[in-house]
Amino acid sequence: MTREEPIRTYGNTEPWHVESNGANAVPDAERHGRPRDVFWIWFAGNLNITAIVIGAVIYSYGLSWFQSLVALLGLAAFWLVGYFGIPGMTQGRPTMVLSEQLFGRIGNKFPTAVSWLNLVGWETVMLVIAAFAFQGVLSLAFHWTGGATLILSLAVVTAAAFSIAFLGYATIAKMQTIFAYLFGILSVGVFALLLPHVKQGFVKVRLTEMIEQTTNP
Repeated sequence: MTREEPIRTYGNTEPWHVESNGANAVPDAERHGRPRDVFWIWFAGNLNITAIVIGAVIYSYGLSWFQSLVALLGLAAFWLVGYFGIPGMTQGRPTMVLSEQLFGRIGNKFPTAVSWLNLVGWETVMLVIAAFAFQGVLSLAFHWTGGATLILSLAVVTAAAFSIAFLGYATIAKMQTIFAYLFGILSVGVFALLLPHVKQGFVKVRLTEMIEQTTNP
């Protein structure tokens, strides 16, 4: 016997419509999409202004060549995110909901709380940086400055972020595809503006110091 493929329905997962599914198990007939569709979500999510800020912060730590290499190799651990996300994909439920089957209702509260705090922390960082960036745009375009402009900027970026998230995955995926192209173009522009200000001599000196720290600890 062959397993019949369910007829795919898209009523609950169309862009610009509120998605009705949440923590419940998504019916098999409502699951659709391809692995490459996820690329745009992660690509746009990592093409943001925080990459420049975080990169500058990490550089300020003064890591040696070996320490920098270890930090880069640590990025390989991200494959675990995909691996542990497989059960959620096969069962159509969020990972934190599935973990209750392993830890129990009480035991699952701790990893869920840690995940929630991580989400809130990163969302706060993103919104604050985006608010300052938007304030800079308003200052250049309309000469708006001061605390009121910053509050307005924070309100706008917060409303935009939560509105997209409220509509659900389909809208997020659609917007992230647009943002991937937009942020990609803007990133090239930012790098072009920053490159003339890079002190090449300082970079060479710093690179030499990092190599010497590694070879002569």
